[in-house]
Amino acid sequence: MQANALVTRTRDAGDERVVRIHLTERGHALREQTADVPSCVARAIGLGRDELASLSKTSDDLRDRLISMPDDPADNR
Repeated sequence: MQANALVTRTRDAGDERVVRIHLTERGHALREQTADVPSCVARAIGLGRDELASLSKTSDDLRDRLISMPDDPADNR
């Protein structure tokens, strides 16, 4: 994204381990151009607003559970 001039990355002056990422003007323009993509996809597959919100929450919950899984699935019993 940085190579495509969509974002800039700068080190934090107070803590150089922290990298701040900001959209460039080009990045903001692309975000505006693509803002309708999620709703267009939802309409194309026949999801209403409530169904889309529910699906989004379910996928977020699944991601969180997968992240918090132990390395050994046997520990999950």
